[in-house]
Amino acid sequence: MQARGERAIVAPVPITVAIDNEPSSSFECEIVFVTTLERLVLGLRPYWGEEAAPLHYASVRAEPRHWVKALPGLLRGRPNRYVTPANGYDSRNAQRLLLALDSAFFIDGEPFSPTAGMPLTLADGGSAGFIKLE
Repeated sequence: MQARGERAIVAPVPITVAIDNEPSSSFECEIVFVTTLERLVLGLRPYWGEEAAPLHYASVRAEPRHWVKALPGLLRGRPNRYVTPANGYDSRNAQRLLLALDSAFFIDGEPFSPTAGMPLTLADGGSAGFIKLE
């Protein structure tokens, strides 16, 4: 991602992604996002996959096209005509994700470093109910 021809704001990282039982794909990535939440703070919903599955995955490949025009659709989860895999944007819902990367990552705000040769597996852990006490 570049702003006005300046150096990259986010350095791309090589990543391999396997979604459910599909073959894996490898690419340079600037942003990867996975959550089970339906909405984030301020009503943001930066994923738009249509599959019936609990993990919401979205990625932005290195040097995406039409970044400024795509951003509003990305944040709302309503992709416009610029938010396409051909332009570097992808989103899917999944039961299980395997992510292999060599860069540090965050889970629930806590930083982690990957173990070489050991992919990160993300899967649905079920749901928890809450009781409102009055």
